[in-house]
Amino acid sequence: MESEILYFEERIRWETRTGGDSGHIAIATYYNPIISYSYLGSTFIYKPKVTASLKIPDFNTDVEIFIQPENPKNAKHKYSNATT
Repeated sequence: MESEILYFEERIRWETRTGGDSGHIAIATYYNPIISYSYLGSTFIYKPKVTASLKIPDFNTDVEIFIQPENPKNAKHKYSNATT
């Protein structure tokens, strides 16, 4: 099965505070890789959950994709060399 990172979505984690002007402050910026993978001639797009976030957008990150053969759209992932 082939896979590659297509691009990264920038995400900002927020914290709610009581008081102050806005009530919200940005905690950190993270990047979610959007991954294309192929299985049995079909191509799928995988968007990890927020918990999959990376601290830096690195196209050299190795991402393993795990699928259910009966439902290849249902994917999970694992980073091999990521800075999380």
